[in-house]
Amino acid sequence: MLMALANIQDPLYSLVAFHSLMNLIGLVLFIPFLGPYTVWIEKVFSRKLTNPLGMLERVSAQVPDAALVALEKTVKQYLFKGSCNGLRIFGLKPEQLKIVDENRGQLIGTITHKDFIKGYEELKTGEGHIYSYSLQLQEQPLAENEVLELERLQMIVRQVVFCNKSLKDIQKDLEDLKYGSHDSVRALYDLHKQFQKAAYEKLIELILVDHEPVFIQEELLEIGKANDAHMQQSIGFVMSHADHGANEGTLMSIQLNANREIHQALKTLLEAFALWMPSSAQAVSI
Repeated sequence: MLMALANIQDPLYSLVAFHSLMNLIGLVLFIPFLGPYTVWIEKVFSRKLTNPLGMLERVSAQVPDAALVALEKTVKQYLFKGSCNGLRIFGLKPEQLKIVDENRGQLIGTITHKDFIKGYEELKTGEGHIYSYSLQLQEQPLAENEVLELERLQMIVRQVVFCNKSLKDIQKDLEDLKYGSHDSVRALYDLHKQFQKAAYEKLIELILVDHEPVFIQEELLEIGKANDAHMQQSIGFVMSHADHGANEGTLMSIQLNANREIHQALKTLLEAFALWMPSSAQAVSI
């Protein structure tokens, strides 16, 4: 009928017109799905590109200059992922932070887990691959400054893992605080959660936004002072709300242990940032 309306009599032209019309209809029907499909394709391929292991796999450790650059980018991404994971222990979602949302384009595939333990396991796996790559790099003839750079990057990775391990070790304690039967216990959990969000959000911002080394150093010092003050505030909070009844000894121990490990975790992460700071002015993208 359509061919008749188009007044096409030749069978060959009719066949060509029919297939062209079907292709056009298919294209029109597919247009609404282009946006979601583009996002899906971007996620699939960007995940491969932002995978730190993939970055190291693409650069041979036998070329020290290029390998150190690749390792620097990988460790920066590793520092970012470790910082994000520190938020998850309190049920906070780093992907919902404003600073993360503003830099979503460069972070596709970087935040791969919403569960703290899975994120920790990924960090451990990444640590192993980074150290394996570093060993290959150490077999190459390196200048003294390159040896020091390699040691610095390895220490950053180690500190990030230590930070997350400290938090992992108190996961059960934090659950006891979050769902505690006492108002003061739940209030202590909220106190830690608010501080954690503020401190780690500042650290993530330092990674994603270019800053002068002096500014970064000042920020790290301020966060360190705030961490110490929070530790003292938390201890004072526990003591002021302590019920010295027969059954409160274990509960107080849980609270004090959580206070100590939360403080130590952030202190260790700050040490990792301090080690990263000398090269931060190079604005290496994640």
